[in-house]
Amino acid sequence: MSLPTVVSRVNPVKYAAVSLAVKDIDEIFERRRRVIAEYNGTVISAGLVGYHQKLGAWPDQLLKAFTQFFPKRFNFDPYDRNYGGFVYEYLGSKTKSIDSEGAPVEVTGCVLYALNGDHESNGGARHAPGGKSDDFVLWPPLRAVSRGQGK
Repeated sequence: MSLPTVVSRVNPVKYAAVSLAVKDIDEIFERRRRVIAEYNGTVISAGLVGYHQKLGAWPDQLLKAFTQFFPKRFNFDPYDRNYGGFVYEYLGSKTKSIDSEGAPVEVTGCVLYALNGDHESNGGARHAPGGKSDDFVLWPPLRAVSRGQGK
């Protein structure tokens, strides 16, 4: 884990029992980050779908969907070192290819993704849920899109 935790900064001699008791804390924090990303991403994705259903188009900026379709507080990427929001990319009429689970998926409309464990964006070109590298694509749901494309 790249961001230091309180436990990682304790004196290992003075607090040896605590250090041994929370030995695998990094894995727990990684899972926590993934749950936060999935939860926040689900709320925002539902808001994006609501925006699309009501207005007939995807928003060209994520901030256009704030307040009416989802609260702004859910736009928090737990993998971003600067505590920023998710990356939102409006595609318009373009298509984008995203590598997902061995097969590329063609998506249209918009893409929402988190940075993932490497804390860097690769432009949403590759999807790796809860991994150490690539990006964590939250919208659209790539499995459902790939089923629709017959893959």
